[in-house]
Amino acid sequence: RADKWEHIASDLVPFSAGRAVNWAALRRKSDGYTLLAAGTHPLCCQGDYVVMEAVDFVIRTLAGVQQQHPYPIVLMGDLNTGYFQPSQQLLRNGHMDAFGRRWQIPMTFTDAWAELHPGNPDPSTINNDPVRLDYVYFQKTPISVGQSVVQSQIWPRAAGSDHRAVSGDVVLNR
Repeated sequence: RADKWEHIASDLVPFSAGRAVNWAALRRKSDGYTLLAAGTHPLCCQGDYVVMEAVDFVIRTLAGVQQQHPYPIVLMGDLNTGYFQPSQQLLRNGHMDAFGRRWQIPMTFTDAWAELHPGNPDPSTINNDPVRLDYVYFQKTPISVGQSVVQSQIWPRAAGSDHRAVSGDVVLNR
């Protein structure tokens, strides 16, 4: 939406067989609020270890981007793993013991859906399979996108995809 957001910078950084993290620094025209929007899609169907490696790479890459563009991150994607898996716990907690080692990343995130639906954090987002693969994460530390998630939705499936779209709204910090 070029009518609402100004593009400041962006890049695509590959991390494995045809996979990458895309990011863009965007400034809202109405008030100058600036954020980093990022998206990724780790390899499917190879277990959470592959996703954990991707998450580690993506977050370290975004930490470097954030040094140049010191704005909070909104991370979105088909992460190909469920809510309770170690890679997703790493994003939420910043550290995780899994796969024979300790993983640590320099930031933490709030899961938009789980924040508002703690009794059902892992609903299906693909076909009718009992697992959630698609996420909207708002950075919590060290730079917070916002103080409160006000809405998150998993939309009905649309033609052309086996996934449901997901969205999240947050009250932005000033």
